[in-house]
Amino acid sequence: MRWIAPIMCFIAASLVACPGSAVTLYDASLGNMPGDQGFLYLANELTPAATVSYSGGLTELNTMVDRSESAGFFTHNPFNGSPIHPAAPLLDRTVGYVVSFDLQMLGEGHNARDDNSDGKQDRAGFSVIAIGNDLQGIELGFFHDDVANEIWAYEDNVANPGDLFTQAEGVDRTVAQTAALTTYDLTVAGDGYELSVGGTAILSGLLRDYTAFEGPSFPLVGELDPYEQPNMLFFGDDTSSADSHVRLGNISVTAVPEPSAGLLLLVAGVALFCKVAVSLRKT
Repeated sequence: MRWIAPIMCFIAASLVACPGSAVTLYDASLGNMPGDQGFLYLANELTPAATVSYSGGLTELNTMVDRSESAGFFTHNPFNGSPIHPAAPLLDRTVGYVVSFDLQMLGEGHNARDDNSDGKQDRAGFSVIAIGNDLQGIELGFFHDDVANEIWAYEDNVANPGDLFTQAEGVDRTVAQTAALTTYDLTVAGDGYELSVGGTAILSGLLRDYTAFEGPSFPLVGELDPYEQPNMLFFGDDTSSADSHVRLGNISVTAVPEPSAGLLLLVAGVALFCKVAVSLRKT
């Protein structure tokens, strides 16, 4: 009987602390690029000036030669939503998930563009996009230059029609911070998101609905619209008004399920049992 309390307490702790399993989408240590590990690499020119290479244990993407070009890595076909990456997981905000990625900004530039006249620049040279299974998601833009070093969310047009893809909430970063190889954790749960570094939240806000976007159409393949493709992840430069030079490392997704009501009751009951059992032992 003396072992019951410790065992039950261990079960309770395990139920609370058990983490979700991480799905690795890109392992930089394997010596190749995301396109070699399941991602779809696309550039918007048949003979792009943008370059992608692998060196020093990381993938290097550079679109700064021609600002009008875009290039990046997709988990799904941005034209029809068909899954490309064999390990691409379900991105369900009702369950919750964390997108972890290693990023180093070597350079970034953007045109002076303020689409909604709020005094903020509205295009960033590097973006991370996460679109959930219900098309609710978030796009984060990354600045890195001598004037502005910031991470910010792109706005949708749900509240104001003229705000689509303008700069919303953001966080200031130093040149040293954006220039350092950094592991970012983008947590999506319920109606919101949170971006953290080293376990510390640096930016948070509500998810967005970008489905009002109308992408360019191409013969045979149709409209390019990553915002209407469920479970889509994108890493790269997706605008002709900005450019960037970055190094990408590991990319993974971890599910963070919230405990059910029944599980919470079980944990509470076990915790109460532990407290009583320990109290009895002390007497």
